[in-house]
Amino acid sequence: MRKFAIDLRHLVSSHPTGKAVYTKHLLNHLLQSGEVYALGNDIQNKYVHKNLICKKFSKIFFHLSSTFFILKSNLTFFSSESYITPLLVSLLGGKSIITVHDLIAFETNNHKFFPTLVEKVCLPLLVKFSNNSFLFSTNSQLEDFKKRFKVKSKKLHVFFPGSKEKVKKNFKKHKKYITFNSTFIERKNQLILLKAFNLIKDSVDKKLILVGKFTSPYISEIQKYILENNLTEKVTLKDYVSYKELDEIISNTAILVNPSKIEGFGLQILEALERKIPCLISDIPVFKEVFKNSCLYFDNCDPIDLSEKIMFLNNNLELQKQLNNNAQSVLKNYSFKKTYLKFKSLLKKV
Repeated sequence: MRKFAIDLRHLVSSHPTGKAVYTKHLLNHLLQSGEVYALGNDIQNKYVHKNLICKKFSKIFFHLSSTFFILKSNLTFFSSESYITPLLVSLLGGKSIITVHDLIAFETNNHKFFPTLVEKVCLPLLVKFSNNSFLFSTNSQLEDFKKRFKVKSKKLHVFFPGSKEKVKKNFKKHKKYITFNSTFIERKNQLILLKAFNLIKDSVDKKLILVGKFTSPYISEIQKYILENNLTEKVTLKDYVSYKELDEIISNTAILVNPSKIEGFGLQILEALERKIPCLISDIPVFKEVFKNSCLYFDNCDPIDLSEKIMFLNNNLELQKQLNNNAQSVLKNYSFKKTYLKFKSLLKKV
């Protein structure tokens, strides 16, 4: 039986991100392929599996402790959290499979200082070790990575997250909201959605709900715009909410809008399509690759284009039906079973 180690610190967060969902898919596949050592936190109470063994390390010494454990136990390390441990493992002769969720540190000046430093230092070094392989959630990411770092293709693999086996459908007839759920940061582009909504606030029969972690200074800019444009009755901002509250919001969503400038995959869009929610999304390459003709696209720099598309989609039931029909073929590409078969094939290569 093959033995693996995986960094699961994201997975046990009280507010899991898209990275955590991706890591969960990775863990599920690994558990079917061999013995897995979960590093960082005790998740035994959340995930019970005969092949899962928890190894809890101090936060302060996590990278050093996990590196020595991986090497001592002769494990293949899957990293979906940080580039620090795989770099240490590589320097000492070990093997890592590193998930690259995005290249934000190289594409924007608004990323946080420490993550930017880590990514800019570690990634160029990690590609130099022949033992390492890299996972991406889309071909667009893989191609960007290949061009930037001049990496051989055999070290690069696309691993799509799988969609849910059982999906809770939307049965509410009169849905009240236009929504977007993401951390309030500049690259997520909530401000362009606000500006678009402001243009149609008296014409559209929906409220706008923005959910996500409040981060400064961007959230202050958002709040200021709402006050200056008298949007408090039509727009609701929510910091992190419970799964139950988020599910209630999604159940009442008429249109999901994602105006992001940079994304790794767009898992919330996939989940919305599963629930037959029409989606209006940014025309970035990653989204076009993944979602094809299942969504309506807009220019993420143009609030007028977005406002017109919101009205068009909201008032066009025939278009909503066509997008839903298109989504069914897209969703088939991301089934759990299909991604597992792809993952088994990937493991043979690494």
